[in-house]
Amino acid sequence: MADRPNLSGTIFGALILAVIFGAFGIVTWRTIVAATAAPRLLPQLLVALVGLASALIAATVSVAGLLVKTALDRQTERRAQIDSEHNRLLQLEAEARLKLEAAIRALELLGSQKGEMTASRSQKAGAVFTLSSLGQHDLAITLVRELLPSGDLSPAAAADVMQNIILHAHDATLGSAVAILLDYPSIFVTETGFELPHELIYPTVNTREYIRRWAPIILGNVMTARPKSEWLQWRHRLSVIVGAIAEYWLQEQNSHIKNTAEMVLFAAVNALPELGSIVRPSRIVDLAALRKELVAPTTGTLQALMAAEKIRTWAAANS
Repeated sequence: MADRPNLSGTIFGALILAVIFGAFGIVTWRTIVAATAAPRLLPQLLVALVGLASALIAATVSVAGLLVKTALDRQTERRAQIDSEHNRLLQLEAEARLKLEAAIRALELLGSQKGEMTASRSQKAGAVFTLSSLGQHDLAITLVRELLPSGDLSPAAAADVMQNIILHAHDATLGSAVAILLDYPSIFVTETGFELPHELIYPTVNTREYIRRWAPIILGNVMTARPKSEWLQWRHRLSVIVGAIAEYWLQEQNSHIKNTAEMVLFAAVNALPELGSIVRPSRIVDLAALRKELVAPTTGTLQALMAAEKIRTWAAANS
């Protein structure tokens, strides 16, 4: 595409030369014809012809200069493109090398020469978060699964790593993060509430479909990981969970995903008559109105059905 303007300039220059030489040929021929018809005008015709020839030479030199300049500009442009691409590749290579070095240092921080993890809890959290920030999501989520159950990684640190994964990782790694959230809901419950990825709690229109499918179930499982009586001491945090489930249902367009959210939401709002309106960043969720609007769903995934049944059992145990 970049060569087209230069090619057009070359063709234009060639056409100008052709027109000039053609015009000179016609004028020369007419001069010869005129000189033959009127020999006494030959000196004047020769002077005119010489002047025309001079102009032709000047025009030819100008056009030739234009063609040479065009060729040089094209060569310079190509060299600039090659240099730019080369510099871009060098920059990418340098960034990849720096990321690899940082990842190696992060891993070295986690262990000793005997292969034992001797780093402090905060150092481990920093190392895993660094790996995730550098795009090493597969390694980061593997370490989260290794460190989280044993208490070597705090729920807050795990949630921060998973936030990066939700936003940037490919689907396979995202699936691993969701599996951890499903397998260890009680770990993400803290003394003052819970720690979960921000994207999970505050969905937007850009939230990935895989998260939308599983978030209501994850939130329901986290809610039932603590007795209802204890949650009611932290009612504002409990409201965040229920409000998030409601928001997934309210904004979902996919009918199958909406059914999943509806099944969990129906169980949650009826299990918590103590909760009224919930203020969310994008709306106010009126649970009283939802209790009237929602009907017992008849379709949904098996996981949603199990989560809803778990909520009903949880509510009955605390009644």
